Amino acid sequence: MFFFIIIILYAFAFFYKIATLRIHAWIKQGLAFFIVYSIDSELSFKGAQDIYNKIQQVKDDKEHYIVLFANKLDLGDAKREVQTRQGQDLAKSWNVPFFEGSALTSTNITEAFNEIVRLCRNGKSDPNDNKTKGGKGNANSGGCCLIL
Repeated sequence: MFFFIIIILYAFAFFYKIATLRIHAWIKQGLAFFIVYSIDSELSFKGAQDIYNKIQQVKDDKEHYIVLFANKLDLGDAKREVQTRQGQDLAKSWNVPFFEGSALTSTNITEAFNEIVRLCRNGKSDPNDNKTKGGKGNANSGGCCLIL
């Protein structure tokens, strides 16, 4: 089966307050979403929750996939404001995969991208479930995956 994937990354946090309508359009056309927060910012963790809520509002019951990614692992625990457990618990409540990593050192970046591509290809957010809070999927959906 042929599977074509287009990956477009937008920094929602940058545009969040100034381009709400644009974000709505991006979410509407997206199939998969990386929600990224910084482990050294409780505010970014709260922002991740806001973005998740916006995705759920816009996508409603339409097929979509989410990965939660905690960034800046390279900073170490001294600067950490958001504990690993908080991210894990949030991802569990959303029923989505969770990764901690670092864009600076490329830690877990490939793994997170591979996971979201796997979700798109398999057509489900949870390998053990066909319908989840993180999104709805269909194992026979195939086609194009647009990651925003």
